[in-house]
Amino acid sequence: MKKQNWKDLVIAGIFFLGFLAGSLFVNLWGNTYLKENEILNESTLLSIKNTEIDQQALFFHILLQRGKVFLFLGLIGCTAAGIPVVLAALGWIGFAAGMFLGIFVVRMHMLGILLFLASILPQAFVYAPLIWILAKAVMERGIDRFRGRKRPELYTGEKTYLRDMCLCAALFLVGVLLESSAGPWLLKQAVKYFF
Repeated sequence: MKKQNWKDLVIAGIFFLGFLAGSLFVNLWGNTYLKENEILNESTLLSIKNTEIDQQALFFHILLQRGKVFLFLGLIGCTAAGIPVVLAALGWIGFAAGMFLGIFVVRMHMLGILLFLASILPQAFVYAPLIWILAKAVMERGIDRFRGRKRPELYTGEKTYLRDMCLCAALFLVGVLLESSAGPWLLKQAVKYFF
């Protein structure tokens, strides 16, 4: 196995395990909770269909909420706790995605898969590479820093990490823009078509 491939396998594996755990959680224990609550039920979907969204307010809301997490992960990536925290966040993102898909499927069966895709697209095409680049950058920086203790002349992680974080910041802004504009529009169209 090449040296770089194991990092990709760790990132994909942790996300997949989180996704699987989230899906299993909803299917095994979430039915009772869903019956008692109104998460993604028909009235919620109909309100999506009939509600006008202020895209500017939504943009700033998403920017603030996701921005806090992105900034925290970027800064914690500079510390010794960076690798475990970012990998735990990756597992949590997978768990949340699996739960979200599971809720859609429990509520609407196979139609739920289409609505799930409509709810995460097109921003997922930007957030997925962002998460991947961020996780890989934190792992590489942490490993390089550990190796640099033994041979400081080999440590070049700061410039590479800063470059990767700048790319992540650009992807983050594009993702927030898509999530606040094209994302709600696509979900609304899907809900109108299917309901």
